[in-house]
Amino acid sequence: MIKALYELKSGELRLDVQLVPCERLSSSRGLVYGLGVFETLAVRRGKIILENLHLKRMEKGAAALNTAYDLDAIQSLLVQFLRSQSNSFHVLEGILKVSLYSGDQVKQDDGAYVVAARGYASSQTASFLMLEWVSIDLDSMSSPIAIVGMDEPMQSWLPQFVGLKKTSAIEYVYWSSLAKANGFDQGVLFDTAGCVLEGTMSNVVLLTNSNEIVTPALQYCGVHGILRQALLDAGTVVISDRITENDLIEAKRVYLINSVRGAQPVKLYHSRKTMTAPISRSWDLQLPDQQVMQFEQHVKHIMHVE
Repeated sequence: MIKALYELKSGELRLDVQLVPCERLSSSRGLVYGLGVFETLAVRRGKIILENLHLKRMEKGAAALNTAYDLDAIQSLLVQFLRSQSNSFHVLEGILKVSLYSGDQVKQDDGAYVVAARGYASSQTASFLMLEWVSIDLDSMSSPIAIVGMDEPMQSWLPQFVGLKKTSAIEYVYWSSLAKANGFDQGVLFDTAGCVLEGTMSNVVLLTNSNEIVTPALQYCGVHGILRQALLDAGTVVISDRITENDLIEAKRVYLINSVRGAQPVKLYHSRKTMTAPISRSWDLQLPDQQVMQFEQHVKHIMHVE
């Protein structure tokens, strides 16, 4: 994994961007307290897929963090960084993780950097942008998956952070580890009313037996995924205010979607709810269905998969 770290400071006319050692991040409040947001970008043939939607969501995150952000400057950095990874830029394929941390360091007269303040509060508006690159065959990540329902409900978030990918993601790490430990690829998360929210690293889409394509509303918590947003913008998917576990089990097809893996069809769902007997449902993914074919083809078109 290749990393680069940039410091971003708001100047009078534009953002001042400086490449700095990655060690500088080690004493950052943004890292210590998880005060940051991130985007995971799929890159195909040197092109960032759905780049504008990713950077708009990060801009919303920067506003919530009250930290420096400049769309044009960051877009330029991404292009420069990707070009540095390969002589054959147009065949470059992999994942670029972009993390924006709130900064809190001040440069002294002797050139040394010190932490600007202690405690949770900070008046600093500088930020750190970390770029991490991994070369990988993206098509190898879209195979059918088995998923399991998590029995601990997700609680509401602060309104300004709903929809964002926060670096303080300890719950997702816990749920993902729990799903893996039980032999499943991902977990499915529910709210306190028992309604479906999202996967541990993806959004949920149901193709219902009444030929609707729906996804949970995610009003109070959860990540508003980029592929989910693209499908909503296209009118392919509609929001449902209430999707129960039973709706998931009875669906014609279930997908977990994100902007790196695309739409992964679910082959098996297993409930872990402790109040009732365990429930399982498997899907025969080989059964021909025109709506399924059209949906999967539309996702591939959005993801620039030929």
